Amino acid sequence: RLLVIDLGSRDGLKEGMPVLASENVLLGRVVSVKASQATVETLFDPAWRESVAVGDESVKALLKGGLPPNLELISREANVALGAPDLNLSPEFPLHIFLGSISGVKAAPGETWQ
Repeated sequence: RLLVIDLGSRDGLKEGMPVLASENVLLGRVVSVKASQATVETLFDPAWRESVAVGDESVKALLKGGLPPNLELISREANVALGAPDLNLSPEFPLHIFLGSISGVKAAPGETWQ
């Protein structure tokens, strides 16, 4: 859920900055900074919450961190395909940065959400 990296304020890092796993793939955010190291909260932290758009239709959902991260509050009528990308909608990170892909969809009978 947390990572310590060997970059810090001497390298220009500041709290709240996004941390990428690779180009255009969000891993987390900087939560504390020292001169030569920083702590990163990843999207695997159970406290992580973020607005996302899913798939070509940009279905809105809430990403809840954890192992694995999950999407919630997806309308029952929404068409969410396996493999569909999850893209950031939160204003604190670059718009539409990649977060992951749909690996499964569950809808309980009688529930409003998937």
